[in-house]
Amino acid sequence: WFESDAWFDRSEGVWEMNRSGQVGAIAGIMAARASGLFDGDPAIGRDTAILSGSWIAGAPFATGAFCEGLSKQPPLFLPSMAFNNGSHLGSIILARRLGLVGFATNYCGQLASGLQALIAAGRLIRRRAVRAALALSYDVEHPRLAEIARRLPKTNLSGLRDGAGALLLGQDQVIAEF
Repeated sequence: WFESDAWFDRSEGVWEMNRSGQVGAIAGIMAARASGLFDGDPAIGRDTAILSGSWIAGAPFATGAFCEGLSKQPPLFLPSMAFNNGSHLGSIILARRLGLVGFATNYCGQLASGLQALIAAGRLIRRRAVRAALALSYDVEHPRLAEIARRLPKTNLSGLRDGAGALLLGQDQVIAEF
């Protein structure tokens, strides 16, 4: 389900991006397609929010990339080399694919990041700040994720794999989910 070549043309350059961002965007595309909401309504692009949540693909990944790059070749290390992280890219890839130019934000670096995205999406809808909100939650199997999971007390997170979910919320309803 989450093979980027099945969802993006190579000319889009998505296949070069962080796997977590790809997985999040694909889940959002699935929910958007199931809804039919984006078929022929150009105004929806300004009135739809994207809220992403990712545990390990956010701040810990960026910090690790900074440290690794600075320790190897400080003069050649640029910020753009670290910010290819999943939480932010999932929203960007999805917005570009759907032509969305409205509100977008990302929550990352904690277990409840996906839940935060869903709660914030619900609040935007209730306040009628947007007509629709895509809430995404995703992470991929990653050595750092497994390392952090081993350190958590009283948890059994063995067998971690890529995963994503998306809910498309509208006024007083869930329009589509994946």
